[in-house]
Amino acid sequence: MTQYSIKQRVLRSVGEIALGTIALLFGILALSYLLITTQQVAVTNGQLSVSIDESATVEDFTDQMNLLPYDYALFDQSKGELLVGRYQEMERKHYQAAFERQRENVHGATAYVPYSNHRFSLVVRQPLIPEFTNPALRFISWNLFSYILFFVGACLVITWSILRLVKEFAQNFQAVRSISLSMGKPHVPKRLVPSRLLEFEEILGTLEEKSQELAQLLEAERKEKKDLSFQVAALSHDVKTPLTVLKGNLELLGMTALTNQQVSFVGSMERSIATFETYFQSMLSYARLLYEDNSYRERIVLEELLDDVWSETKDMLDRKSIDFHLINEAGSVVFWGNALLLHRALMNILVNAIQYGRDGGRIDLTICRYDSYLLFKTWNDGAPFSADALLQGTSLFFTEDGGRSGEHYGIGLTFAQGVAKLHQGYLQLHNPPTSGAEVLFAIEDKEIVN
Repeated sequence: MTQYSIKQRVLRSVGEIALGTIALLFGILALSYLLITTQQVAVTNGQLSVSIDESATVEDFTDQMNLLPYDYALFDQSKGELLVGRYQEMERKHYQAAFERQRENVHGATAYVPYSNHRFSLVVRQPLIPEFTNPALRFISWNLFSYILFFVGACLVITWSILRLVKEFAQNFQAVRSISLSMGKPHVPKRLVPSRLLEFEEILGTLEEKSQELAQLLEAERKEKKDLSFQVAALSHDVKTPLTVLKGNLELLGMTALTNQQVSFVGSMERSIATFETYFQSMLSYARLLYEDNSYRERIVLEELLDDVWSETKDMLDRKSIDFHLINEAGSVVFWGNALLLHRALMNILVNAIQYGRDGGRIDLTICRYDSYLLFKTWNDGAPFSADALLQGTSLFFTEDGGRSGEHYGIGLTFAQGVAKLHQGYLQLHNPPTSGAEVLFAIEDKEIVN
């Protein structure tokens, strides 16, 4: 199959238009010759000769004129009567004028020329420009008709050539679009016919190669995530048994007579176990978020989502006597998303705010629209984020002081950030200029309009 560059293809179209135009000109010339030879078009070349013999009869004039494509009128010289002719009634006066003056009578683009002897006067209608012999077509001259024919034909040639060029480009762009939409998919059908355009063939080949590489990378990443989820699940299973035994032993120990110091030690161990279980559950949630294919086309009512979050955090808020304010500036909104993931993400952010907020403090959850996002702003009046926390607070294993027992933000906020990204949004830590700390959780505003 012949291949060519875009420049060559454009030049080919120009050549097609040029050849088509030349062919059109020759076609019009051939048509003109055919119509003239078949006496469908009358042309006066200045050499028209009409025999006016003194002995000629009316029949002789009629026979002679029937061989010519011109209209005529035959007059009797002595009586001035119109004997016979082939003419249009509306033009009779022009024939009469030429007869009476015995000289050429020009009207518009037509000349009425008299040929006379002592008995008869023959007035011949001779067009100054080519015209149709059919009177019904004489409203347009052959010259004008040929110009229109050339213009229409040239437009058709240009349109035909451009449409072929556009169709070829469209097919190549469609192939680019098809490969682009299939980027990263494991099984992309091969093109049956390569592109004739060298530039598009190079682009399509590169896209197919990159698509295969992307598919391999995605598959490798999918396997890594699957392995991580499996490892976390296996670790959870391995840890669960000794952790259960430890909890049981602590419960038995708590039923015995203990000193105040021992009770303090048991309580500390129970809190540590509860913290460990919370962190481990967060790890499991994050691992499932990475691996599982979730649906993001669930119909979510904002008020119902907020009610669920409020009901689950109410006890924790009450235990620390926190003044909670829910401010819904977005109003009644129904949107697309994953209800479970959004619920867990908001829970993680609020739990983090409760855990690191001060007792008897205040937490505000404000929902509003910002640009193309639905924004959830969680603010508490506790200590602001440190400089390190603002930069790395959403890292998976970030701790405030880097020590083994430092304050921990990472897992819960990392999960929330992953949910935001899956909803085409973002998560940002922010210290307001007034006081406190604020977490901005934004998702794309995919409101369902009834």
